[in-house]
Amino acid sequence: MSTVRHQTRPPADPSATGPTLELTSAQLGIWNAQRLEPDSPYYLVGDVVEIAGDRPVDARLLAAAIRATAAEAESPRLRVFDTPDGPRQVIGDPPGPPEIVDVSAEPDPAAAAAALVAAERRRAAGAAREMVDRRLFFQTVIRLSEREVWYTQLGHHLVFDGYTAAMLARRTAAHYTALATGAPAPPSPFGPFANLVETDRAYLAGEQFERDRAYWLDRLTPLPDLGSGAEPAPGPADRTLSARAVVSAEEFARLRAFADAEGVTWGEALIACYAAFLHRRLGQTDVVFALPLMCRTGSSCARPAWR
Repeated sequence: MSTVRHQTRPPADPSATGPTLELTSAQLGIWNAQRLEPDSPYYLVGDVVEIAGDRPVDARLLAAAIRATAAEAESPRLRVFDTPDGPRQVIGDPPGPPEIVDVSAEPDPAAAAAALVAAERRRAAGAAREMVDRRLFFQTVIRLSEREVWYTQLGHHLVFDGYTAAMLARRTAAHYTALATGAPAPPSPFGPFANLVETDRAYLAGEQFERDRAYWLDRLTPLPDLGSGAEPAPGPADRTLSARAVVSAEEFARLRAFADAEGVTWGEALIACYAAFLHRRLGQTDVVFALPLMCRTGSSCARPAWR
């Protein structure tokens, strides 16, 4: 097992700007979880945005759009430091443009791109898992052909989540369109990360936090019986299995129509379908599965491109 090295000096990064901030409660949970499993690569999260169509995609213009977005959003630029008062974070300078890797000459560009993504995930996870005084967000542009380009958005969960990924992708698309057409980009949707920290501090000091805490203590006392299923594997998983399916427009329309008829969102309907699938496979009436939730409330939590 490797040892995580932590510095005990205050932030002195010359690229840092703005105030030194505490971690939010969500960030602190991830900080502690990674320190408990210092070798785990599974706190590196992200996605691959695949762009394809009947018109050429300008990879250099896309890289410029990604850089413009990174200059606006503060959370991907966060740098974290360990201090005598606990972990603290500052906003670093915007990164340069992402690397562009051209795999169009490969016999199977899609396979080459997928292998590149897998390698980049391993590299980024290894680079970010110590968390302290280092870059925690990574992007790469991959050119498969004149009309197909992918780009990765990978970051340590300390500074990056699925909501962030969606916000950054939408903003990158807006910048790409502006650069391609010569029109100005719409106003930035991102708010200061300090607002999110302030909102979190206010919640922890308020009555709603105490009511929420009392609810869950009552709900989970005593702890529910986990059943007599197979024993959990010791330690972190050594690999993950992924399943992928493309939902057609017609299938999605049917899902949305069903959700509308039941008075729920299409996401809630999809979760119900997964629960039914687990019930069928396990033969159990009560099924439990992990489901990360956004838990954003208010405009401050919806704008800083983090949670």
